[in-house]
Amino acid sequence: MIAAHYQIEATIDDRAQTVSADVVVTLPPKAVGHEAAFVIGDWMKLDAVDGGPGAKTHIEPVNAPLPHLNRIVFDFARAPTAPVRFHFHYAGPLIAPGSKPSIDPSQGMELGFEDAWVPVRPDFGLRFTVDADIRGVPADEVVVAQGAVRHTGDRLTIHRAFDDMDMPVSALTGLKEATGKDVEVYARDPNGQLETADRKDAARVIAYYSKLFGPLPADTLPIRLVVMPRPGGSFARRGFVSVGTGRAEELKKLAHIDDWMLTITISHEFAHAWWRHGDPTTQDNWLNESFAEYASLRFTEAAYGEAALKARLDPKIVAAKTAGPVIGHGRPSSRASYDKGPVLLFDLDHEIGRARMDAFLGRIGRHPPHTTAELIAALSEAEGPAVARKFEAALRAP
Repeated sequence: MIAAHYQIEATIDDRAQTVSADVVVTLPPKAVGHEAAFVIGDWMKLDAVDGGPGAKTHIEPVNAPLPHLNRIVFDFARAPTAPVRFHFHYAGPLIAPGSKPSIDPSQGMELGFEDAWVPVRPDFGLRFTVDADIRGVPADEVVVAQGAVRHTGDRLTIHRAFDDMDMPVSALTGLKEATGKDVEVYARDPNGQLETADRKDAARVIAYYSKLFGPLPADTLPIRLVVMPRPGGSFARRGFVSVGTGRAEELKKLAHIDDWMLTITISHEFAHAWWRHGDPTTQDNWLNESFAEYASLRFTEAAYGEAALKARLDPKIVAAKTAGPVIGHGRPSSRASYDKGPVLLFDLDHEIGRARMDAFLGRIGRHPPHTTAELIAALSEAEGPAVARKFEAALRAP
């Protein structure tokens, strides 16, 4: 079956922070049915929208999954039996009106589909390959993206043969590349304390997870990690991690820095190479974040010992008591995802024993669950219905 594919042709005005784009999204018939919908920022002026023969189109304002969107709906009286090409032509600001760009336009940019500059399925759950041809990216900016990347003059082309739910692009002047085993680090100071730790520890993080969860697909290596001049916060996509320089500023406030503190970010973000299949707009987002944070805690324990694990886990145990439910009330809160979820996974670890927990992680890591129901079914099969029911109840507990 043909995979979903994005063909993007765009021109960016870097100084004005505007874009004009021509995008064709090809979906297999099973992903279309009688209705297919996309969302895009309502600040974009849609000049042309076409779903091909048999498609009736209407556009409506919505505020989900993000505010200030237009929902473009294609209705089909007869469900297609062949791939469908959805065509969009539009122009407008790269940044939503009233929002501040996360990066000074004179220095560079960082774009993802969450910026609503490209039409995307409302649940952000579509995984697609991509070919992009983008004009207007200044020649002096270094571009970091997934797949095969070519930046000549102001023209950027990206060919990504593997699928993902996003197409992250970072471009910044002064980036330098430093390569380690299984990772490429792009930073203005690749020899900084954290950047050096990223290169040094990337290989053992990946090796540890590969043994625990199963091998990382070869087409996602090396992982590209880019350090951008923005406050803290990081995100991961397949074979791509972006972190802000703010993490270094936070460490500087500490009286003492232990080695394990330097690996918290990459050990969490690299874990998303395995734990990334839950719908991020629903309760199933805990599968992404709780498992990635649990993996990070397990790496801290394995690499730096029980005392380091305790220093990280004890505050989460306290926070988990008032974090609210992990599932059953829509997308879980940050504390539920990053604190309570990992604590409950450690509780399960203690209940069934480390050997059985690792066997279970190895099984689901090779075929990661997309939904909580899939996870609970796998746990029931591995450890019995009683264990699965108890764990699900803990996830639902207030």
